[in-house]
Amino acid sequence: MRGVFLGIVLGLIAPGAAALADVTPPAIDVLPCPLCRGAAADIDECDKALDHDDDDAAIALCSAALRSEHLSDYDRAIGHLDRGVAYDDKGQYDRAIQDYDEAIRLRPDIAYAYNNRGVAYQAKGQYDRAIQDLDQAIALDPDYVKAYINRGIAYEYKGDYDEAIRNHDRAIALKPDEAWAYNSRGIVYDEKGDFKRAIQDYDQAIKLVPDYSSAYYNRGIAHRNLEEFDQAIADYSKAIALRPDDPDFYVGRGRSYHGKGEYDRAILDFDQAIKLDPKSIDAHHYRGWTNYIRDEFEQAIRDYDQALTIDPKLAGTLYNRGLVYEYLGKYDAAIGDFSAAIALKPDDGETFIERGNSFHYAGDDTRAMEDFNKAIELDPKNADAYYDRGLAYYDMGKEDLALLDYEQTIDLAPDYAQAYSERGLIYYDKGQYAPAIADYTEAIKLAPTDAVAYYRRGLAYNDNGDSDAAIRDYDRALELAPEDEHAFCGRGIAY
Repeated sequence: MRGVFLGIVLGLIAPGAAALADVTPPAIDVLPCPLCRGAAADIDECDKALDHDDDDAAIALCSAALRSEHLSDYDRAIGHLDRGVAYDDKGQYDRAIQDYDEAIRLRPDIAYAYNNRGVAYQAKGQYDRAIQDLDQAIALDPDYVKAYINRGIAYEYKGDYDEAIRNHDRAIALKPDEAWAYNSRGIVYDEKGDFKRAIQDYDQAIKLVPDYSSAYYNRGIAHRNLEEFDQAIADYSKAIALRPDDPDFYVGRGRSYHGKGEYDRAILDFDQAIKLDPKSIDAHHYRGWTNYIRDEFEQAIRDYDQALTIDPKLAGTLYNRGLVYEYLGKYDAAIGDFSAAIALKPDDGETFIERGNSFHYAGDDTRAMEDFNKAIELDPKNADAYYDRGLAYYDMGKEDLALLDYEQTIDLAPDYAQAYSERGLIYYDKGQYAPAIADYTEAIKLAPTDAVAYYRRGLAYNDNGDSDAAIRDYDRALELAPEDEHAFCGRGIAY
């Protein structure tokens, strides 16, 4: 459908939702060692460096300790585990896994070694491998709360939301005051589309930890998904107050201002996000979206350009930029963007529809029909595909084929106001004024502010001999669109 923007497909996870490497697990007694000497003392210092988020120092200290020949297998395993955590924190997952492998070889009875390795595999997108390790962690320690949560997150990433919820339920049963479990389960409910249930979990997380910025952020997402924009803005603002340097929080609030139609305030938030992180793809993408709505088309293109400079493989951003080019009549550029998006997501029917529209506008109806047909092949229940193909058929003078497509659109989506209006136009062209008026009336019922539908019904009323009804419709059309010359002309003829 024209003018509909797709959100970028990034698989973003809200802050705090990702699985955490377990530095101080409940199942293993890893304590400071003030009386240790030599290499063992270095391991203790490594652990302290991790506590202070000094990953480079932790790696150096653990590496120094591991060069010693005088460590017990247990201490050596802990050294590898701690260094693995530091590499994990730095995003060097392969090196982290190497350390976790060695720790497990030395001490296969340490549950949190499997947990941490599972988290590293999860970060690499190897969810089945992650689940295997988390299964083993739980087998060694059936009360291991973090392992249940991490396994739940792995199932969430796999799209198995019911199993994800079961794992979170178990974690909460074991530790009812674990705020992270509620926050993480809330994300799963959000992914399932059960936004109200998600909000209940975020509420509980915040009750347990009142300064839990990620829970406020996630609750803001759920409120935004419910189009409860004021509540969403309040949650994002609280998250920002707690953590003012997180660009994602500003992006979330900006999207909520956009939802309210407060586009200038949305731009301010996207600007702040970009100031905090010039490489924030979300911020550039959604600022482009908002600039498009504000008719700032060139700025929208620049925003999409910037997002694509950061990551050229953003199918959603290519799609959106293609829509801007299409609106501006730059059909070759639009077709180029839609084609690039299709190469990345060849099963996305919406992109075939829009490329079909651009081909049609550019005069290449053969390729336009190929794209509309492909969209229908991908999803035979896609009402937009039939509707847009109907528009193209009508422009090509093939009214009977257009009529069939509009009827199919209405069968699939009985509340599709524009399809009634376009079908009414065909009935009007055929001189069948009664069904035309009925279709325009249905279109107006579904979209009461559609000036075009009032204008068209006015034409049908007038040609059907009811000039008074026609004048009322022209009056209403002019109330909605005061500059509409066609409505002025129609009303003049009716008088």
